[in-house]
Amino acid sequence: MGRPELPLLGAIASPGAPKAVCTKADFDLEGHCETTRSCDSGASHQGKRRARCCSNALGVLAIILVAFATALLAFRIMVSGMEFFFNRVVGSKVFIHPSKHHHVPSSPGIFWSPCPDDAETFCSYLSVPLDYAEPSGAAASIALRMIPASVPLKDVLGYVLINPGGPGGSGHAFALRRGKEISTVLKHRYHVIGFDPRGVNLTGPSNDCFANQGDASRLQKDFEALGLPDQTAALAKGPSGSLEDDTDWHGRSSRWQTYADAVTKAVDQSCRQNGNHAVLATSSTATVARDMKSIIEALGQEKLFYWGFSYGTILGATFAAMFPDLVGRLWLDGVSDSQTYTNDIWAWGRSGMNNSQDVWSAFFGACAESGPKGCALAEKGLTASEIEEKIRKLILGLNAEPVIVGSSKYGPGVVRAAQVHYKIWTALYAPKSWPGFAEALDDLIKGNGTALFELANTENDKLARTDSSDNLFHRKSIDSFWSSSPIMCSDTDPAVAQTLSDAASMASYAQSIADISPSGAHWAQWIGACRLWSSKAREVYRGPWTVETGLKKTNHPVVFFSMEFDPVTPEISARKMADGFGKDSATFVVQRKGLGHCSSAHPSLCTAKLIRSYFLDGTVPDYGTECDTDEGFLFPHPEKKWQPKLASVEDRELADAIYALGMKGAVGMEDSM
Repeated sequence: MGRPELPLLGAIASPGAPKAVCTKADFDLEGHCETTRSCDSGASHQGKRRARCCSNALGVLAIILVAFATALLAFRIMVSGMEFFFNRVVGSKVFIHPSKHHHVPSSPGIFWSPCPDDAETFCSYLSVPLDYAEPSGAAASIALRMIPASVPLKDVLGYVLINPGGPGGSGHAFALRRGKEISTVLKHRYHVIGFDPRGVNLTGPSNDCFANQGDASRLQKDFEALGLPDQTAALAKGPSGSLEDDTDWHGRSSRWQTYADAVTKAVDQSCRQNGNHAVLATSSTATVARDMKSIIEALGQEKLFYWGFSYGTILGATFAAMFPDLVGRLWLDGVSDSQTYTNDIWAWGRSGMNNSQDVWSAFFGACAESGPKGCALAEKGLTASEIEEKIRKLILGLNAEPVIVGSSKYGPGVVRAAQVHYKIWTALYAPKSWPGFAEALDDLIKGNGTALFELANTENDKLARTDSSDNLFHRKSIDSFWSSSPIMCSDTDPAVAQTLSDAASMASYAQSIADISPSGAHWAQWIGACRLWSSKAREVYRGPWTVETGLKKTNHPVVFFSMEFDPVTPEISARKMADGFGKDSATFVVQRKGLGHCSSAHPSLCTAKLIRSYFLDGTVPDYGTECDTDEGFLFPHPEKKWQPKLASVEDRELADAIYALGMKGAVGMEDSM
């Protein structure tokens, strides 16, 4: 809609300029309109007629200005109303194109506007079929956030989609928190887009299993309040063990499992009674893979360029299996075993813990090496095994007697062994958190549980039963803790999941996982929800996962990357997935001595250069390529800092970006907005 011309303004500014409008009162005695002369030009009319002429002209001007202002206000209200309607009701697109931002691309199917929480990023919503089997039926609204490229237009290479993991992780939030660093790794030559999968965060419709965030958080607290059954037999072994002769351990574990199952059943029942069944029936990795296809089509890009972390590697592998011809670049980072995930959840859970004890042992080794200057647990001269024994005794003591917390930013409470184990689980993901965790453990040993209690507890504002749409986006948003079950439990074979239907068999499985991992009990309970889950998606993908069973060659090789010591996605999974896709479609890369979950957990300039080269030039690393991990990131102190070998200013920029990624904590545990 063009801007209306206002020639009348010129008549006021310049004496003698013609008027734009002629009313009945402006005609002279001969019937000629006086717009051809100035109102005060000394024309041969009576002074009264000249005064009336000027008065009429000013009146017309006022009328036009009022009309223009009214029209402008109405237009702005209409645009705001359209934006509100499409954001709140339809959620398909935001119809404000920020053309003043020359780096923000235009695309045939998506219109971007500055995000309300960060104007340097751009947001939109894409309408896709809720059910791809019924393309003309109801719609889903995929929430998108973009970090635009910041190089000249001729150097922009396209779009890269990112996913932080889960299932249930918010790509929208991930782009806000880490997108700028990811853009730097990609040399700012791609528009980086994070999106929320079905049933997650801002993508709508919500699955509506919970009316609000408070209800979801409160049920999560109920689950956490159960603690864990008395800790593993493996933990109790040793000279100070007190549980070795506990003959009723399995009986008490089964009773505890019955209580834990009740919480899971409450979530499932809430979904069945209150949930949006159409959304639950389309919450699967296969459907999200189709959504990614819809996103790149709307962007006008022929192939998918994608950097997926953790569960995001399952999503990426599923896309590559379903749409091999559409693979542009897929860097799958922290690879999970898609074959067991989709076909045997119990085997998947067990294999995921393969390296977690190695990471936990590395925590103590790095603490001892750093010494008291970097690690609060490292009293002078203590070895790694001696520090580990301190923590073992601490946990055994907490089993017998919790530590009381009189006050904290979340109020009073108690610290139990289960909370320590939960924080071990999260700490294994992110070595960045190790110094703070060690300090909290040291305080706890000394009888002060405040720091650990605050680390382990949910923020109070998430417990309020407030409107979950009361946010800057005006869209319902609930954290990812309960978002994973609808996706994961649809993806995996329910017949296998239900083989551990009773509490006793589940308790035995959980014990077997806890025996090999300090975080195994929590991991087992998370995946154990699938044995009780009733909603199932209509479309799932469970294979083939190998060339021999039917996988097709991808357009460009996929990179399956692993840290050597990842607590939940072991190196063996990346090798297995790369081998399954075959040498023509995949390669495998490992970061030696890498600790934590995904490449961002423990920075390596070598790894970052491989990622950059793969996306910028299409360079595919040889199968089995190894990168070293740069020293100094674990338990740093003034005399021991992370110092990669830098050969150029470009290296410095890249190193700063991956260091910042590492310092932002655990990938795969992204919150919602």
